[in-house]
This record gives sequence, C-alpha cells and structure tokens, in this order.
Amino acid sequence: MSPVDASDWITLGAVIATPVTAALSIIFTHRGSLRLQRDRHNHERQQRLTGRRMTLYIDMAEYARDLEARLPYMADEMGVESTPGPPEGLVNEFRLDARVQVIAPPGLVDAWTAFRTADKRVQWEGLEHPDGIDPYGQPYLKWDGPALTQLRSTLSALQASLRETVQSEERGEAPSV
Repeated sequence: MSPVDASDWITLGAVIATPVTAALSIIFTHRGSLRLQRDRHNHERQQRLTGRRMTLYIDMAEYARDLEARLPYMADEMGVESTPGPPEGLVNEFRLDARVQVIAPPGLVDAWTAFRTADKRVQWEGLEHPDGIDPYGQPYLKWDGPALTQLRSTLSALQASLRETVQSEERGEAPSV
C-alpha cells in the first residue's frame, strides 16, 4: 500500500462535502420557502380579521348613531314629532350582538354590553313604566330620568371605546382578544 498524500485527502473531502453542501442548501432553501409561505398566510389572515373588525366597528357606530338620533323622541312629552324608524341597511341588533361577542376586543365587548343593557332598560321602562303619555297616546321617558341618563352615558362610553379601538388598529396594534 502506498501512503495517502494530501491531494488524496483533499479530493476525498471534496467528494464528501459537495453532496452534503448541496443537500443542506436544498433543506435550508425549502425551510425558508415554507417560512415565507407561513408568514404570508399569517399576514393575509390578519388582514382579513382586521377587515372584518373594521366592518364590525362601522356597524356598531351606525347602530349607536341611529339610537342617539332617536333619543330626543323618547323624551318628547308633547308628541310633536313621530319617531323615525331605523334607516335602511342598518344591521340587525341580534346579529350585531353575536359578531361583537366573537371578534371584538374585550374592552369593546364590555362597552357594547353596557350600552345594549341600557338600551333594553329604556325599552322596558318606556313600555312598562313610562314617565308619562304624550297627547297622542305614546309613552315617553324624562330626559334626565335614570334610564335615559344611563343610556346616554353608556352611549358616550361606547363611542369613546370605538374611537380608541379603531385608532389602535390603525396604528397596527392588534387588540387583545
């Protein structure tokens, strides 16, 4: 046997290193590609969720604004004006309640729940315990009575919570769920 010289070792090392390097580059390239796909998928999913949340926030604001516009009619002692119905296209309150519970952040859920509770109280008080009946036979509540005062307060809190939530989403801060 002849002694192995340095050039044989170099050749042997090159023969072994070439396929190992090729295999490692394929593995790392594939892992990088998978990571990019996963990151793209996560980004798209987050964009869809943000879009659904923004639609929800707009629907909540429209519902609250409609109720705010009808508040003076609820306290109309003279019955001068008839209460307008909800505008065309307003989201059903029960569907809105469900969507809020599913995708809104906890602080907004709390504000919405307090608002809806106060809204239901006004409806109940107006039907079962009105402060008076106007000349046209319609019940009314006093503007500064406890039910309408609570509703106005929770309405303001809801609007503030909506503004804060939308601003945080626009800054890219994901609401905690």
